[in-house]
Amino acid sequence: KEKLLKSIEELSSQQQELENRLVSSDSAAANFQSEKETLVRSLKELENQHEGVAARFAGFSVFAASLQSEKKTLVELIEESKNQRKDLEKRLNISDAVIANLKLEKETIVRSIKESTIQQEDLKKRLSTSE
Repeated sequence: KEKLLKSIEELSSQQQELENRLVSSDSAAANFQSEKETLVRSLKELENQHEGVAARFAGFSVFAASLQSEKKTLVELIEESKNQRKDLEKRLNISDAVIANLKLEKETIVRSIKESTIQQEDLKKRLSTSE
């Protein structure tokens, strides 16, 4: 009878220990489940951040391409402007040369007019003296 009581007591003690381990195991499982849910949420947040970063990167890529295109256009406009400036400088030099030639021609015409006037005066004097 004592052996049976002792066996019952040991079994009861083992059962209590097993129940405690079960409670501890359930608690650990709940903790791991909570940790898992936290990790899943964190993973989803990271995926969302990744998508946001990827979208921003794509936006920046489009913006960079736009800037590159704008730069190319500006470089072309600057080159065209340089060419126009060279052309205008050439035309200005030609205009300066034409103006200088016109001044010389004017001076020649003025001299010719003066000479013609002097000749007319001379002819008028000769005409009046011959009469």
